[in-house]
Amino acid sequence: KLKFSKKIILQYHSFNFPSVFTGTDRSHIDPATFESHIKHIAKNEDFIITFDDGSSTIFEIAFPLLKQYELNAIIFIDTAGLDKTRMSVSNVKEMSKKGITFQSHSNSHRNHYKLSEKEVTGIQMAVGAIGIIALLSLAFYAIKD
Repeated sequence: KLKFSKKIILQYHSFNFPSVFTGTDRSHIDPATFESHIKHIAKNEDFIITFDDGSSTIFEIAFPLLKQYELNAIIFIDTAGLDKTRMSVSNVKEMSKKGITFQSHSNSHRNHYKLSEKEVTGIQMAVGAIGIIALLSLAFYAIKD
């Protein structure tokens, strides 16, 4: 018999500031709203916080709040974006030391239905090269054509 967890998984992407937040894109959140979520989450253990892609705003906005409220999170990061369009490797290492877990969101953020075996192996190699990420899971992103 399967045993299911009763945790609620919250998934965030990145942060927009109120001056640019239009409310039309639910995957991005303004920092004040996120902090209100964190205050609630800190009061109970029914939540797992996850972030998709590894935006630098996670390090800038979420990480200080997670430390302040002594919360952990899982970040699914595409490794090709490190030090470019995503957070830096040094950000990843710093966050990892504070209990943030990193998992792979692939190397290039390509549709996972289209990944070859070589690309999956490349993801594992890129993840291992950082030295702090264990490939226990792979965020599954796909739009079936």
